Amino acid sequence: MITIGMGILLSIPQWLTAQWVQAGNPGGGWITSFVVSGTNLFVSTRGGGVFLSVDNGRGWKAVSAGLPGKCLVFRLLANGSDLFAAAGAKSIGVSLSTDNGANWTPANSGLPDTNIFCLAASGTNLFAGTEEGKVWRLPLSEGSYEKWYCWGDGYLSAGRTDDAIAAFEKGLKLKPDIPEAWYSLGILYVEAGRAGDAVAAYEQAVKLKPSFAEAWYALGGCYEKAGRKNDAAAASERARSLKPELFKK
Repeated sequence: MITIGMGILLSIPQWLTAQWVQAGNPGGGWITSFVVSGTNLFVSTRGGGVFLSVDNGRGWKAVSAGLPGKCLVFRLLANGSDLFAAAGAKSIGVSLSTDNGANWTPANSGLPDTNIFCLAASGTNLFAGTEEGKVWRLPLSEGSYEKWYCWGDGYLSAGRTDDAIAAFEKGLKLKPDIPEAWYSLGILYVEAGRAGDAVAAYEQAVKLKPSFAEAWYALGGCYEKAGRKNDAAAASERARSLKPELFKK
């Protein structure tokens, strides 16, 4: 009841004060964050992963493929067409989806093995905050080799060979002097059946880092399959001299 004018009491119907109505229930437990991407609404949950609604929260579906089961996701962040998730579990860290949550891959290259509690994007940079109170930054511009190497590592660990090859090739065009990236690309070329390209990648890795035992070992295997016996023996011997435990299998 509200008093107006000459002591007149005005009664406001209860339905006029109702500002909230219950939407649908994602079903993943404690909701930790919302994010909007275009016409899509996403929520992260404690233990249920990520859910998507395309009808203003009336209906929800799980979109957590690639995230560990019962994953605690603290924060979601939309940046253009990319969607990021910060997980509250060590070794999971930050995950990336480029298809509205249908598939997730790690985006952790260079991050410590720790819980990530928050994310933010500013300009062309992604920031992650950890439980130790530290902030980490990843450049996200198309011309950032760090982005492509990070994406490549994630695609590699997720078994997305073609995507990983494309990411590493883009990164190496921008910064071709990282031997570990050439080594990873060599592994992917082998998986894709591109033996000649694998040899070239491994050769570049050992050229940049002559002490790279794993690359010498892999190069020796490629030479062996190509029938280059002398080159295979020399590469394997180099690997053995650098890291003999590679041959103890």
